Amino acid sequence: MRFFHLLLAATLAYTSIPEGQAKSLTGDRALLVLPKATEAKPEDYGRFVESLKSRGFSVTFQTATSNKLNLFVYGERQFDHLVLLAPKAKRLGNGITAKSLVEFIDDGGNIVMAAGSDFGGAQRDFAKQLGIDFDLRGNVAVDHFHYLPAPETEAGVRDPENHTRILTDQYTNSTYIVGDQVRQGGPILYQGVGHRHMTNSQPTMLWSVLTGYPTTYSFDTSEGQVVTSKDSLLSGSKMHLVSAFQARNNARVMVVGSTSLFSDAFFATPVPSSTVLTSPKPNGNDQFVRDLTEWTFQEKSVVRVNSVSYHVVGPNESDEKKESNPSANPGSFRVSDRIKYSINLSEYYADQWHPAQVNQLQFEAVMLDPYVRQTLEAESRTGTAAVYSQIIDLPDVYGVFTFKVDFLRRGLSHVKHTDVVPILPFKHNEYDRYLVSAYPYYISAGSLMVSFLVFCGIWIFNGDSTIKVKKS
Repeated sequence: MRFFHLLLAATLAYTSIPEGQAKSLTGDRALLVLPKATEAKPEDYGRFVESLKSRGFSVTFQTATSNKLNLFVYGERQFDHLVLLAPKAKRLGNGITAKSLVEFIDDGGNIVMAAGSDFGGAQRDFAKQLGIDFDLRGNVAVDHFHYLPAPETEAGVRDPENHTRILTDQYTNSTYIVGDQVRQGGPILYQGVGHRHMTNSQPTMLWSVLTGYPTTYSFDTSEGQVVTSKDSLLSGSKMHLVSAFQARNNARVMVVGSTSLFSDAFFATPVPSSTVLTSPKPNGNDQFVRDLTEWTFQEKSVVRVNSVSYHVVGPNESDEKKESNPSANPGSFRVSDRIKYSINLSEYYADQWHPAQVNQLQFEAVMLDPYVRQTLEAESRTGTAAVYSQIIDLPDVYGVFTFKVDFLRRGLSHVKHTDVVPILPFKHNEYDRYLVSAYPYYISAGSLMVSFLVFCGIWIFNGDSTIKVKKS
């Protein structure tokens, strides 16, 4: 028996399943980390693995305790995506720590991590690095109103009900992760642990994807346990079941509190009519997991900047057409110039690039502080891109400015483009010789000179003409 386990572990360590070209923009090398052979087998996640294969990923299996499990070799990242389905593992591979997982993200890797009631070790520490705090050991999500009854045993008797196989469809508002097909389908069958977001977490980088109902709470269901004030008592929308994290380099992490969510057993479990749901439907785990992994592995909701252009226009936008050859992206502008700023964006989903549809895309001209901030409007669309532009009046301040577009929305990749452009004052020979606004000063100076000449004339010609000669 021991020889069989060793043989199976060796097989898992070296099994690779290549097929086609992945749709992911970050690569097709995926590593699936499983617990030891006595706890789970690759066949338990057959439909999940088949989904990855059909999307062109090359899947490599490893056991969590294998010494050959390495994320980096000689400083080079060996995989593009990491799936951790071994929550009970006290250690990962050859000394993989929470710091190693953070370095994997910093290098552009993506991670799907599933937890459990006995979740611990490097994975729990890594979750805290993301701002996620899992519940106490032994606690699981419980709901006495939205649950799936326990299955019958071979003797036809149901197991004791603890209502840990809960049903929920409390998705977040972000459609960039969970699509309409999941939202309109059956509820999610979930059995696992909940977590909370720490107070110092970044809301623009970490957000919830799935929560329980207000009647869902976290508790240790072991026999003889009673609720005390020392218990966690996470409940309702404050208890997150699935959370998404996106780093500043657009690397993505999906944290799920259940390994059963990915299993064939839960994929195939129907929602019987005996539940409290009004309209029983097949559960939506299969498509839900597909949406989660598509987003995490950057197969959708990725926005890129194709090009940026800006040039001087006349007082009216139509004056741009009168210019024979406007210079695109000039090296500098003059104060108070009127320019047209345009940015070309594309969004990746369904295995191809499409015109990006974004709202509240803003342009800023910054020199320490923003001097100009305006919303860019959709101007035109092509088959693969959309152009957003705006006519902008530059400030009457000279200096080195940064033209910046910084777009950050939950579920979409971070779009940031900057150009350093100096805004120069007018040269002495570039000013108008006579300014209308200075006419009062011209008149006052001229009137002063005329008045002085008149005064001198009066003083000279109206003096005493008699000259008195003093006798000697």
